[in-house]
Amino acid sequence: MGGTPADEWETNVPYGVSGSKPTLDLLDLKVYNGCNTPLFSGIYRSFGAANGEYLDIINNAGIIPAGSCITNVNGAGSYLTNYNEYNFTIDYRIVPGLNYKPGMYQISLRFCLVEDI
Repeated sequence: MGGTPADEWETNVPYGVSGSKPTLDLLDLKVYNGCNTPLFSGIYRSFGAANGEYLDIINNAGIIPAGSCITNVNGAGSYLTNYNEYNFTIDYRIVPGLNYKPGMYQISLRFCLVEDI
């Protein structure tokens, strides 16, 4: 079968043949927490259509210690003592278009938190 390409939604039930298959750039993400530590806290950002695309939540522009409760906290800490800095809520939304093939689609998202050295 070959599987679904990494930049497309998996087709469960096709309803027609006109239009193009949806791509992952229909998906917008919003990341936020109690301290607004993400770089774009509370702002929807488009997720790229390419495999391996990523969105930075925190960057390594300089060390901001835990307990600061400000944007870009990236110092050592624990979600047990600084919960609002190390806990994130991720909201999704779909930005539809009228040029896509009608049908029922699904996607599987994987998150990977990595230290940016």
